[in-house]
Amino acid sequence: MAVQPLHSAAAARSVETCRVLLEGGAPPDAPQHQGWTALMSAAKHGFEPLVDLLLAHEASLDVRAEDGRTAADLAAEAGHHALAARLTPPSAS
Repeated sequence: MAVQPLHSAAAARSVETCRVLLEGGAPPDAPQHQGWTALMSAAKHGFEPLVDLLLAHEASLDVRAEDGRTAADLAAEAGHHALAARLTPPSAS
């Protein structure tokens, strides 16, 4: 699938729908086009409630998109520096 239900819910900024999907077993690191995850999308847009939910469901900080960027990279590029710091894996600090 090119677009996972979790990604659609994340794009709609529906934390509650994302919660239902994750609690129902949706994989938090499921990739979509170009290897992006829901965490990457939330990080790029600075949407911290969704970032928090995805991290609570064990979304990985180490996943890289096809271009090599992580959620932390995308947050930093968009000017969300505090969020980028939170999303930087301890091994990369």
